[in-house]
Amino acid sequence: FAEWRNGGAGYGGVPHRSPALCSWSFIILVLMFPFGALCQDEPDVLTLDDSIRIGIEKAISLSNARRSELEALALVRQVRARALPHLALQSSYTRLDKLQELSFEDVSMELGVIDNYTIGAQVTQLLYSGGKIKAGIKAARLSGQYAGWNTEGVRQGLVRDVKTGFYDIL
Repeated sequence: FAEWRNGGAGYGGVPHRSPALCSWSFIILVLMFPFGALCQDEPDVLTLDDSIRIGIEKAISLSNARRSELEALALVRQVRARALPHLALQSSYTRLDKLQELSFEDVSMELGVIDNYTIGAQVTQLLYSGGKIKAGIKAARLSGQYAGWNTEGVRQGLVRDVKTGFYDIL
């Protein structure tokens, strides 16, 4: 609980590395190492910048954070769309095999037509929502900002972990 409250820092605000984080960093760096280099005459050199680039490209946590950011931006567009006019079109076609007949003594009449078409349109516009749309847009924007900050935090943490693992191997 104390680590969570201090943002991942140890007691007294002093940062520490957990053994699990170090072992995962080592595993990530080992998996990023090109195994084809073992078969070549001259081994490929994996620089720190290459390690960071590969880590950013392959990190699932970073792709999940980017996906969350895209979802938050889509939510902003969705909330804005509630304030725009909506147009609904509807159509239908019905063909009758046999028309109904109405008979009076000697006279008989067919009612209706064989081919029936129906077309309709509806336009709706929100006039007043008591501030719900404006508040929803503001909340969605804040959610988008938070998602952007989260993505940047995940990226910075990934770069830190790759650098730590890289220098631990040296």
